[in-house]
Amino acid sequence: NRLNYTVLGSNVNLSSRLCSVAPPMQVYISEATKMSPGVQEAFVLEQVSDVELKGFSEKMTVYVVKGYQQAMRST
Repeated sequence: NRLNYTVLGSNVNLSSRLCSVAPPMQVYISEATKMSPGVQEAFVLEQVSDVELKGFSEKMTVYVVKGYQQAMRST
């Protein structure tokens, strides 16, 4: 038996667009992801210039994940 799954929605579209504009070996996240509980405490983030993404009417502020926060490494 074979199962097929599909994921739909603006968040999936946003994720795909962020992957397409991120340079190799870098991870871009949205402002909404940055504001999710625990993200800013766990990761070192650096703001990237606002980018235009296909399918979105306004430029978006994106962040590159630079690594783990120091406090997280010691645990």
